[in-house]
This record gives sequence, C-alpha cells and structure tokens, in this order.
Amino acid sequence: MVAEVLSVIAPVFLIAALGYVWARLDKPFDSAMVTQLTVAVTTPCLIVDTFLRASISMEAFGRMVAATLVLYALMALLGFTSLLLLRWRQSHFLPSLIFGNTGNMGLPLCLFAFGEEGLALGITLFAVSTILNFTLGPSIAAGSISPKQILRMPILYAVVGAVTILITGLRPPHWLGETIHLLGGVTIPMMILALGVSLARLKIVGLGRALVLTSIRIGGGMVLAFPVAWLFEVEGAARGVLIVQAAMPAAVFNFLFAERYSSAGSDVAGVVLVSSLVSVATTPALLWFLLPA
Repeated sequence: MVAEVLSVIAPVFLIAALGYVWARLDKPFDSAMVTQLTVAVTTPCLIVDTFLRASISMEAFGRMVAATLVLYALMALLGFTSLLLLRWRQSHFLPSLIFGNTGNMGLPLCLFAFGEEGLALGITLFAVSTILNFTLGPSIAAGSISPKQILRMPILYAVVGAVTILITGLRPPHWLGETIHLLGGVTIPMMILALGVSLARLKIVGLGRALVLTSIRIGGGMVLAFPVAWLFEVEGAARGVLIVQAAMPAAVFNFLFAERYSSAGSDVAGVVLVSSLVSVATTPALLWFLLPA
C-alpha cells in the first residue's frame, strides 16, 4: 500500500518540487504564457483526447457533473457561513474556500490513482470547476458578474465536444486525433511545473487565518464529498475522484483574481501556499484510505 500511494503522489510532488526549485534559482518561466496556453489550447485538447480514449458512459458523466455542482453549492454555503461567523470579507476569501486546485494537482492524482477512467471523471469535475472558477471567482472578487465570460472560455467548447463524442461516438480524422493527443499530453506536466513555480513566488501572510481557511477548504471539501457521493450513488473510481478533487488545496487562480480585483492578494496567497503545504500530508493519508488494499 505504501508503494501504491507513493506511485500516485511522488510524480506530482517531485515535478512540483522541480518547478519550485527552478523558480527559486531565478530561472526564466513565463507563468502568464503557460497559463494562457494551458487554458486556451492544451487543456481543451486534453479534455477531448481523454474522452476519445477513455470508456466512460453518458450516465457516469452526468452523475459526476451533478455531484460536482451540488458539492460546489455546499462548499459555497459552508464558506459563506464560515466567513460570516469569522467576520472576514466574503469577496476576499470565499473563492478560495469554494474552488480547489482540481487541475494542477487534482488531475494527475486522478490519473495516477484511478487510471484513464479516473482522468476522464477528474476532467469532468475539473471542467465544471474551471467554468465556475473563471466566472464566479472574478465576479466574487470584483463584486460584479459577467455572464459573457463563460462564452469566451475554450474549455466550455471542449466540454461540448466531449459530450458530442459520448453521445454520437464520432471520431476525428486520425491526423487530427494525433495532434489533439500530443497537445493534450503537454497539459499535466506543465500544470504541475507551473504549480511549483507559483508556490515559489508566493509568500505566507496571516498564518493563523490561512490555517483556519485551509482547514475549511481541505477538511470541509473532504467531509462534504462523502454524503454527496452517497446521494448520487457514485462508487468505485468515480467516488475516489470526487473525494480527492474535493480535498484539494485552494486554486492558484484565486490568488490571481484577488490580486487583480481586490487588495487581498497577499492574504489569499497565504491561503494558497499554506493549503498546498498542508495537502502534502493530507493527500497521502486520503489516498491510503481510498485506494483498495
């Protein structure tokens, strides 16, 4: 079991550590370019390629989408209530409590722990999370909503393509499929490297508050995922994916939105960094529990 857990987490943490060391050595890494490339090109390709190669039913896809939406609604309620009781600003910290790092960290864990089926299900949750994060995240931070933002997201159209593949069984020409496969294959290692680089550039501000919010983000997500999985009768790899993704640390994009739309960039950076460090301990323990003996 130890070897199995290590085989899942070691690649993720080692590549993230490489990105961290690379940034600490002050080597060049254009995070803005990498982010735009992965969001606009390689991640949509990964979504389409995964659904071309993985055998996942439309029923399993629908269950995961529904479970994800309910999970995020519960996390939003938990986050809103917690911040209300703590008297901390919703616009500053609510996105970090709702949206975990389901891409940079969650997707490779789903792949290594649950195989191609896990990756397909993890991408389903990730796609829903990304659409919500890139619309509600900036809206909460800025205090205004822009519905047009959804239509500008390439990931949305990749999800539409994936659903079309599931329903119709259509396949692109071989040359196009191979191109999509190559571009999609860049995504996961680049995401993990970018995570390490981002963590190296963040600083911890407000350690006590960051620890409290980390416990809500990771602990709350983990606890809420179990009844959601039971409610939607999600079992096997799908159950594992839902719980693992729900227990991810705060997404780095929450820091970027806070930095752009509010004055809480440093505080949110502390939450992202502390929750990522805490996940080094919580993720192996969670996988130990979820993976079959």
